[in-house]
Amino acid sequence: MRTLLTLSIILLFFGPGHAQWTSTQMGTGIYYNSGNVGIGTHLPPTTHKLYVDGNTWANGHLRVEGNFKTDIIYPLNSSQLLFNSGNGGKDVGFTQGNMGGNNTMEITTADYSNNQATRVMITGSNDAADIKFYRGPKGSEQLTLYVEGDNGHVGIGTTNIAGYLLSVAGKIRAEEVKVYTNWADYVFQPDYELPKLHQVEKYIAAHKHLPDFPAEKEVIENEGIEIGKIITLQQEKIEELFLYVIELEKRIEAIQYSE
Repeated sequence: MRTLLTLSIILLFFGPGHAQWTSTQMGTGIYYNSGNVGIGTHLPPTTHKLYVDGNTWANGHLRVEGNFKTDIIYPLNSSQLLFNSGNGGKDVGFTQGNMGGNNTMEITTADYSNNQATRVMITGSNDAADIKFYRGPKGSEQLTLYVEGDNGHVGIGTTNIAGYLLSVAGKIRAEEVKVYTNWADYVFQPDYELPKLHQVEKYIAAHKHLPDFPAEKEVIENEGIEIGKIITLQQEKIEELFLYVIELEKRIEAIQYSE
């Protein structure tokens, strides 16, 4: 009789004709109301099938399909939050610690083997954040773009920015490049001391390069040249050459007139 009475009570409150139930075991506070479930609230909005009033924790993968809206994403312990339109598209995920450490947030997409590979990694600090872009399959992603947050330095294909605003590991093509630099018109000033050609000859014989120019070894050790400085030096030598030619022409004319 007691068993039958208990069963009747269960059917009364949880049967298909009853629209509400409450579970407070172990302090869970789970409420069901007209097809909607509320956790931490007994009045879940009718626009949400599941409404949580408080913090949530997912120890594993969380998958969302269809149209979605999210305000705060905080994955922990390398878990992923995946988004998918449900129309055959690839997953887009947010994860922490996939390639970087605990202070990184990563955006992932599926590679050709349908693994979630890192595409964007944001590394935070107290003052700024660095952003890195990657391509390629999971486990062998290749860096394509690096933005350093402290000083705004940018690396394309490299993180070795070495204090430069822009560092590129590869070729650059442009229709026009403008370099702000000094110029060499000081060569034409009356007080400019034009080197004697025999002095230049001795210097070249001893050092195997022009005066004021870096040697080949220096260029290799310094991993390149400063374009603005080198262009100015080249212009200096061009203007000196003109002065040599003008002086030479005067000597030739003087010889011709003396004959």
